[in-house]
Amino acid sequence: MSNGNGTCEGAAGNFYSSSSPISTPDVNALHILSENLRSLLLSSSSFDCSDAEIRVDERVVSLHRCILSARSPYFRALFSRAKAAGETQAKLKYELNELLNGWRVGYEALMIVLGYMYSGKVAEPPSGVCTCADEACSHHGCRPAVDFALQLFYCAYVFQIPELVSLSQRHLVDIVENAYIEDVIPILAVANTCHARNDPLLTKCIEIVARSDLESTTLEKELPPELANQIFDFQSKFVLERQGKNIANDINIRRIQGALDSDDIELVKMLLNEGHVTLDDAYALHYAASYCDSKTTTELLELGNSDVNLRNTRGYSVLHIAAMRKDPAITVALLTKGANPLDVTADGRNALQISRRLTRAIDYNSITEAGKETPKDRLCIEILEQAERTDPLLGDASLSLALAGEDLRMKLLYFENRVALARLLFPLEAKLAMDIAQVDSTSEFTIIGDYNPASGNRRTNVDLNETPITIKKEHLSRFKALSKTVELGKRFFPRCSNVLNKIMDDDMSEFTCLEKGTSEERSIKRQRYDELKAMLSEAFSKDKEEFEKSVVSSSSSSSSLRDCQRHKNAKR
Repeated sequence: MSNGNGTCEGAAGNFYSSSSPISTPDVNALHILSENLRSLLLSSSSFDCSDAEIRVDERVVSLHRCILSARSPYFRALFSRAKAAGETQAKLKYELNELLNGWRVGYEALMIVLGYMYSGKVAEPPSGVCTCADEACSHHGCRPAVDFALQLFYCAYVFQIPELVSLSQRHLVDIVENAYIEDVIPILAVANTCHARNDPLLTKCIEIVARSDLESTTLEKELPPELANQIFDFQSKFVLERQGKNIANDINIRRIQGALDSDDIELVKMLLNEGHVTLDDAYALHYAASYCDSKTTTELLELGNSDVNLRNTRGYSVLHIAAMRKDPAITVALLTKGANPLDVTADGRNALQISRRLTRAIDYNSITEAGKETPKDRLCIEILEQAERTDPLLGDASLSLALAGEDLRMKLLYFENRVALARLLFPLEAKLAMDIAQVDSTSEFTIIGDYNPASGNRRTNVDLNETPITIKKEHLSRFKALSKTVELGKRFFPRCSNVLNKIMDDDMSEFTCLEKGTSEERSIKRQRYDELKAMLSEAFSKDKEEFEKSVVSSSSSSSSLRDCQRHKNAKR
């Protein structure tokens, strides 16, 4: 779908196209009219004649009710209801996610749909929104191309624009031919929601999925029950042979999957003790990486009685599944347990290639401001890139038995502040590394006089006059957790680590051993160190509450079309 400029072209021709050649005066007049109307939508002049607006992706799009009412029965009815309800505000204001019943459609897709309503043309999308981060990809059926086409299709369907619905359907029919089977599933789900009688898109998707090697569990989890049953009936009717073992009918495996769905690792242990199946028999790690949260998957990994590089019946490793899930926490957890990033699928893709083809080029090439979350898609790519460069196996952080107590204290102070600074500047990356290193299970190290009970943090106060051996025993676990956090950061997040190196290693190198030098020098270094520590602590405390709120907001607003479909299915 790439035309060399980052825009998309469908296999059936120029779905996103510029204006047609002008051949007659009448056509020329229509073209001018089209461009004039389109300019109303895109106008940034101070003169504003709009009388409605839609908010999407924290942006506001100004609209004109007369044009939308003429082009769409949906908007005509929407504005009529507002008039009947006695709306008197100068501009009617709407949230796009409410108009689309919770389905996720982005700003770029909305503007193309609205542009079609204003001008009668399907404009080219901005560079990078429907192309993936893999430069070797043709972009005829990668996930960003699929997602963008689905957004246009669903938006046109809800807004009742039949010509654009028909164009989008034909475009998706061609995309299906080039998409991986995993990416056909969301197309099938949307086609099922928007289908008309004898819909060729829905029929084609059902046939492709039914003839695929997708497991029954996948169909049951990701499709509405009636649609999954329709596919099962199709398979039975044509006596289709499914490749590999169908684990869906094994009751013992079902019980393990049910325990994982409930995030009940203790129940998983009990079921394993019964001896009917093993975690590998149930492909439990694959299941957890697909459908469970990162905490449950990590706890399952910690049981240590499963093969982290096991292939499922389709030839996918757990790391391949994690790459498809686009969850950086699960990806890092697998790599630290020995998952091989170089393993390839039957069609020759490794985890990095899978991740690249799921990520929009615009997201991969974006620049994240300090203190803001890195997009998870891009973070997964960066993690897997680092894993391919060197051996991903990471053992416990090492600690020399000959380490002196005073050195340990100074290094602990250094690590405490480095990790605190990482949490402030790179919140998502720091959280991932700290979770893997289990920092929260240890007590924060602090010098007497520095502890603030109001902070609520669990801390261990230490007097610098204590004996070195006492310090060493008391803080060994904290030191190992913090040093492993730093090790993980350097290993998987070199971009972030380089920034921290500049701040900590260059600007704070003089503080790494505070008790050396004359009495006056020690006093000056201690004072400067405490000032910097207080500054970082204050900055982090101020940002912590806002960061936690942003995590919740980001988590609730970043659901994909497939996630929305699952929500709709659950309500049914």
